[in-house]
Amino acid sequence: MGSAASVKSSTGDTSTLHWEFLQSNKVRPTAPTLTQDVIGVDIQGKGTLRICMFEDRINICKYYDARTGLWLPMPLNWEMKIDFVRHRIQQVIKALPGLVDQKEIAAALRQCNYDPDEVISIYLTIFGDILSEPHKPTHSYPDSNSFRTHSEKERVIEELQKKLQSKEKEAEDVLQKNSSLSQESQHLSDVVQNLTSRVVKLEADKRVAKEKLRSLLSHPIDPNAKANLTVSVNPQHLQQVRGLTQGLRLSSKKLRSMVYDTLADMQKQLQQFRAETQLMIQRHQQEHRAVQELQALYHKVGSTNLFHLRKNR
Repeated sequence: MGSAASVKSSTGDTSTLHWEFLQSNKVRPTAPTLTQDVIGVDIQGKGTLRICMFEDRINICKYYDARTGLWLPMPLNWEMKIDFVRHRIQQVIKALPGLVDQKEIAAALRQCNYDPDEVISIYLTIFGDILSEPHKPTHSYPDSNSFRTHSEKERVIEELQKKLQSKEKEAEDVLQKNSSLSQESQHLSDVVQNLTSRVVKLEADKRVAKEKLRSLLSHPIDPNAKANLTVSVNPQHLQQVRGLTQGLRLSSKKLRSMVYDTLADMQKQLQQFRAETQLMIQRHQQEHRAVQELQALYHKVGSTNLFHLRKNR
């Protein structure tokens, strides 16, 4: 007859546990039987593994449910409260200090018929002597089991590579935009230079006209000559001159306004160009730091692998 104990569940109910299988030799593991075809599964850090479902006979820990009158399989969290399960978990942890996930150990004990020696042997076969080293948690790799840090490093490296590719694409886009802005800036510079030369020419013509007008006003006019001049002036010609003068004044105002607007647009474009250039410099600096971090991580992974390789030798 097996032993029994009482364990209080999370709901507050107290049920009688039955672990007769630990005292009895009636249930023995038999040779596993294939139940389906072999398949391939990709496991990070291990590559493609051949997986197959087997049929096997193992001991199962059940508890008696007084409400239904049935023997039900225990949840894993409840099972871990039993003394003989806790004892075997501690036995595995003592042999493999790098394996600290007690739930994983309890699940492995279930599959190995609650044989801690078999669990230890299987984990050493899969992960090697790295589990013999005490677990040292780090901020960079929050995984509770140190034997998974290598896979975590590979995942971090892959993420950094994706970020680096994204940053390189952004930098390429910024360079293309920078080239476009440079061409536009050169075009605006040419336009401003042309307008400036036209303004200078108009200013020179204006000064010449003022000098001529001042010269005419400085010389006294004979009344007879003035009368003759008044008689000889053609009114239609005066109207044409007046129209040309007004047109010249209007064109000068339009040209001045256009020059001011163009200069304002050019200043705005130059400010935008300066901002884009600063942003590009910042992104280049970020990419450089990301590359340095990636190189440091590669170096760290390589050093770790070399250390374990030397240790295994």
